[in-house]
Amino acid sequence: MSKRLFDLFLDESGCFEDERVDTSRPTEVSLVGGLLIDHGLLTDELIRELLPQRIHCCEQYKKSYLDALQKVLEHGGRLVVFENRERLKVVNGDTTYLNIVSEGLVKLLRDLSNENNEGVETRIVIATRKAMNASKGIITASAYRQRLEEKIMMALGRNHVNGCEYKLEFQDARYYRQLDFADIICNTWLTRKRSRKFTPEEQQRISKIYEGQLIYPVFEDAMTVYLKQLMLERHYGEAIYQVCTLKKLIGFTEIRNQLIKVFLQADYFEQKTWLSQMSLLISQYNKLKFYNDGIMVAENYKRYFLEILAAQAFPEKILSFWQFDTDYYLLTMYDHIGNAAKCQEYLTKCKQNIDCINRSWEHIDYYFGFSIRELNVLMGRYAFEEVLARSEKLIEIFTEARDLFSLIKTYNGTEQDLRSELLGKTYGVRIEAMINLLHKQPQLFDEALRLSDLALAEFDDPRDISRQYQWRCLLMATARKPDEAYQALLQALDIPDTADAPRIFIETTYSKRASDRDFLLWHYTNVMLLLKEIGDPREANLAKALIPDSRFPEDVNNENKKGHPWNLVLWNMARYARAAGNQSVYRKLYKRAMDITRENKVAVTMMTFSLSMSADRLLWCMKQEKDLVSAENEFSTVCREVERAGLTEEMENVFCWGEISCVKQVRAPTLKKLAAVYLK
Repeated sequence: MSKRLFDLFLDESGCFEDERVDTSRPTEVSLVGGLLIDHGLLTDELIRELLPQRIHCCEQYKKSYLDALQKVLEHGGRLVVFENRERLKVVNGDTTYLNIVSEGLVKLLRDLSNENNEGVETRIVIATRKAMNASKGIITASAYRQRLEEKIMMALGRNHVNGCEYKLEFQDARYYRQLDFADIICNTWLTRKRSRKFTPEEQQRISKIYEGQLIYPVFEDAMTVYLKQLMLERHYGEAIYQVCTLKKLIGFTEIRNQLIKVFLQADYFEQKTWLSQMSLLISQYNKLKFYNDGIMVAENYKRYFLEILAAQAFPEKILSFWQFDTDYYLLTMYDHIGNAAKCQEYLTKCKQNIDCINRSWEHIDYYFGFSIRELNVLMGRYAFEEVLARSEKLIEIFTEARDLFSLIKTYNGTEQDLRSELLGKTYGVRIEAMINLLHKQPQLFDEALRLSDLALAEFDDPRDISRQYQWRCLLMATARKPDEAYQALLQALDIPDTADAPRIFIETTYSKRASDRDFLLWHYTNVMLLLKEIGDPREANLAKALIPDSRFPEDVNNENKKGHPWNLVLWNMARYARAAGNQSVYRKLYKRAMDITRENKVAVTMMTFSLSMSADRLLWCMKQEKDLVSAENEFSTVCREVERAGLTEEMENVFCWGEISCVKQVRAPTLKKLAAVYLK
C-alpha cells in the first residue's frame, strides 16, 4: 500500500510576547493552528468557492467564516490547534513559537502515523512571521526551516515516532490563500468565548465544529508540570533528559534530587535502561550535527546527574563506563566545532576511564571508535605527521582483526568478503592528513589515491561512499587535477558526466539535510573556483546551475547559517567573485565568511581558517597594489586573535608562527613571509 499524503496549513494567533502582561486584559494563550486535509484537495478553485474574498480574522469577523469551516470539514478537512494553555513565563516570542510548533507537530505526526499503518507524508505549509522581539521584519524561510527541523528531529527521536515523513514549506499569508483557513481556525478558537464577538448561538456552533478535532495542549515553559507528569507515568529516562535541557537548575533542584533518589533505588536493569536512553539521546545531537545544543545537554548531564551519583558512592565500575560514554560524545562534538582546548581536556578524561571498556569484548567497538576519534582530534590540532604514524598502526590492527574474523566459520558465511567500516574510516582520516601535507610533500599523492580506493571498498552505506568521494575530490583539487576533481565530485552523488550534470547535482544536493548539503556545496564551489582559476569552460556550467538557483542565494543571505564548512563555501564564492572581477560581491561574501570564522574565539581550529583567508586577501592586495593598509591591519588583528585563542604547537609549526612574528604587530612593505601562512 502507498503512503497517505496530507497538506497541513499553519498560522499563529494569541500572545507570544514575554511575561510583561497587561493586567487590565485577560491573559491570552499563544497558539498555532490550521487545517489538515488530503494532499491537493484545498485547490484555489475550492477556496474561491468557500471564501470569495481575502480575509484576515483578527480585523473582522463574518458568519461566512464558520460556514466555510463547516464545508471544509465536509470535504474531509480536520482542524488542528497547538496551544500553550499554561502561558507561564514566555521567554521570548520566537522561542515560544518554535517550541509550540515543533512539540505540536510531533504529537500530530505521531497520531497520523498511528492512524495510518501504511505510513504518511505531510506537506507542512507555515505562514512566515515577524521576529517579535527583534523587530527585524519577516523571518526568512531558511532560518525557520533550520531551527524547526532541529527541534522536530530531536522531538521525533525522543518520542520514538516512526512511519511519518514531512516536508516544510513557508509562505506569506498575505498572498497564499490556503493560509486563510489557518487564520480562521486559529482566531476562532482563540476568541470563541468572547461574547462581544460571538453570540451564544455562534459559540455553541463553534464548540460543535471543533468537537473531536485535533487539539493539542503544549506546555511551553511549564516544565515543572511536565516533569511531574513524566515521573508520575514512570518515564524517568525522559525526565532526566528534560532536566538536562535546562540551562540552570534554579527551581528544579528538588525534582532533580527526586530523580536521583528514584535512580538509586532502582534495580540494575532499570538503571542501565535510563543511562542507555541518555546515551542514545546525546548521540542523536552528534548524529544530527546539533553540536552546541548537544554539548550543553551532555555537560548538564555530567553536572546534574553523573557527578552527583559519584558523590553518592554509586558503584564505580558501572559509573565509569557511562562517564566515559558521555566524555566520548563531548570529545566528538568539541572536535567538530574545533575547540582544541576542550578536546584535550576530554581526551584526558576518556583515557582516565578507558580501562572500563578494555576488559569487555562487548565494548570493543567503543575502544576502536575512540581510537579513530583520537586521530580526528589530532587532525584538529594539525598534528598531521602524528596522524600518519598512528593511523598506520591502527590500519594494521583493523586489517589483522578483519582477517582473523574471516577465519571463523559462521552459520551464514560471513567469513567471505568481510568489510570493515572502522578500517575505511581510518583510511579516510589518513587521506585527510595527506591532503593537508600535500603542498609540502607532493609525493604523498599516489599513496593517498591508493588509500582512497581501499577506503571505498570498505563501505556499503551510500553516505559513507559519498563522503569518501568528497575526500577524493578535495585530494584532486589540492593536487590541481581539475578533470579528476570534477569526476570525483559527480561520483559523490553517483551522477553521470553529462551536460546536465551540474543542475542534477545541485537539485540532489538540496534534497539532502542541511549538514550534508553544506559539505557537498563546499566541494562543488571548490571545483568551480579551481576551474575558474585555470580557465576551464566547465566552470560556467557549474556557476549557471548554482548561482541562479533561488535556494543558494537564500542560504547566502541567511545570517543564521554559520559554522564549518559554510564559512568555506562563502570564502570559495568570494574568491570566485573576485576572479570574475566583481569586487562588491567579493567584499560582501569575504566579510560574511570571516565573521562566521572569527565568531567563536575559543574554537581555535575554526579560527585558524581566518589566517588563510586574511593572508590570501593580503597577498591579492599586494599583487593589485590596492587596499593594502586595510588588508595589513586585518591580518595583524587576525594574528592576535588566533594567538589569544591558543594555537597548539603543531599549528604553530604549520603556520610558521615564528617566521611571521614580525608581521603580527607591525606592517611590513612586502610581507613575503605570508606565503608560508597561506594554505591551499
